[in-house]
Amino acid sequence: MSPFVEASVVKMRLFNSFLAAVLIAVVVSLDRQRSSDWFLGWLAVIAPVTVYFIASVNSSGWALTGTTCFVFGLLLALRNRGQPKIWVPASVIALTSAFVANASRREAKYVLLILTTSIVINELVKNRNKIGKMTLLLSLVALPVMYIVFNFFTSVIGFARFNIFNDPRVEVDLGITTTAYDILVNNVINLPRFIIGFFGGWGLGWFELELTSTVWLFTLQTFLLTIGFAFFKSSKNHRVLIVALFGLMCMAIIYAHQQRFAKIFEYIQPRYFLPFFLGILIIAAANKKERYPQSLVVTVAILSTIANSIALRDTIRRYTTGQDVFISKSLNNPREWWWNFGPQPETIWLTGTLAFAALYALLIYERRNDLVESDPVTSSAI
Repeated sequence: MSPFVEASVVKMRLFNSFLAAVLIAVVVSLDRQRSSDWFLGWLAVIAPVTVYFIASVNSSGWALTGTTCFVFGLLLALRNRGQPKIWVPASVIALTSAFVANASRREAKYVLLILTTSIVINELVKNRNKIGKMTLLLSLVALPVMYIVFNFFTSVIGFARFNIFNDPRVEVDLGITTTAYDILVNNVINLPRFIIGFFGGWGLGWFELELTSTVWLFTLQTFLLTIGFAFFKSSKNHRVLIVALFGLMCMAIIYAHQQRFAKIFEYIQPRYFLPFFLGILIIAAANKKERYPQSLVVTVAILSTIANSIALRDTIRRYTTGQDVFISKSLNNPREWWWNFGPQPETIWLTGTLAFAALYALLIYERRNDLVESDPVTSSAI
């Protein structure tokens, strides 16, 4: 243990960021032409919440990294079963990532179990109009898996053992009586607001860091663009699977709150369900029959880069001038707190903004090269 807390925190943040960057870069590079769209679907929604936790010392960061790489690795292994150069390293990364995710948070094993079942069903469905016997069997097996997940919130994390439809608990505050049914209605109504937390609508950390509304609005828009295109360009059976996964996630959110006898915004944070959400998006992007068009990719890149830049500026301002200072004011002065060494806050913000934009630029460049190689006739018109 180091006696220098600040230095230790910086080292841990750098290591977590490095681990995530290496694992994701390696697994995506195994089959770039196929996984670039999956990576885009993931990249479109990671700013600001996923990026914040991956680069933090919070255990949720490893859960996010592990789940992401696990889904990438398992999909690549199954879709390249005839190519050992791909499926062998992809399988190794998937297993390593599963270990990382499971070691970080207790509920990760249940998320990985659901995603694994979904991916296997997803690969068996393919683009056929009829669901085969094996697919139907695995779908039935998924039902007890759902029960195990819901039961987890009851027995493992210590939530009270009550039936959400027949819950005797009552809460009285300021003369107002609240029953389990009242909480259920409240949580169903506020469920969209919970999901907005995936995009930064709740702020960052323990929500003491408020973000400009533009951040979550732009990230929500990139999510709608990518998931909308993926949904309408998938087969009917794949659409049913994605809807079922989103529905399962929403049911789990409601169930967790009911067992805790808690309203949305009180105890349970969106980060606990964020790995599940990211896994669903990657699976949805992998189901498409068509690639994302360049116009959509460029639009997503612009919106996501702006959202990340504003979120990064809001985050740095918390430590420098304070959040009461307008966003357009310099981060360097007046400065309430910053390191006595290293680059200035404005330099850090500009570097982070350009690095995120460069990642999109590289992705767009690689996708254009893939298009040129696969269709030289079409590429002449680009």
